[in-house]
Amino acid sequence: MLARTPKTSETDFASILKIPAKPAAISEADAAWQHAVSQREAGQARHIEATRQLYAQVPGQPPVITLREVEEIGLTREPLFKAEKDAAEKRSSLRERYDQDTHAFLASALDRFSDAVSDKLGELETLLGLGSALHAASVAAGVKLPRRLPSVCGNIINSSIYTARNLVRHAALAPAPVWTRQEASK
Repeated sequence: MLARTPKTSETDFASILKIPAKPAAISEADAAWQHAVSQREAGQARHIEATRQLYAQVPGQPPVITLREVEEIGLTREPLFKAEKDAAEKRSSLRERYDQDTHAFLASALDRFSDAVSDKLGELETLLGLGSALHAASVAAGVKLPRRLPSVCGNIINSSIYTARNLVRHAALAPAPVWTRQEASK
């Protein structure tokens, strides 16, 4: 078993590695943006329907809609596009600020987490090294051990621990991956 340090001296990672709550302003901005999108889509649908009615008119029949009316409906879309753009920009700036605040909040906790993982990997490597040394001694003495674990300790060190150390080292140094909000919501 790994020798464990007393819980009181360990950092409580379960409590510090948490994403802060999203501000209500972000939810409000999301709702405002979705409302603006639906308004713009409704405006576009009205314009498309008016255009369809214009071109579906039968010559010689009284007009259902005129070209001027279709153009007026088309002009009502411009403020809808602007409202959607403004709502999207506000939403984006609030989310960006939240991301920056979250990064600042988690920076030192993630550094401590990375250090703790590296320390635990070192402890595990030391423990597995003892098993590997026992296996080497048993081979030299011609003694078959009652358990197979010491014989695989060297392989675990050379593959798993080595890989884990590299992953931790590179993850600690590399910037966060770039992903879209759509990927995160899946």
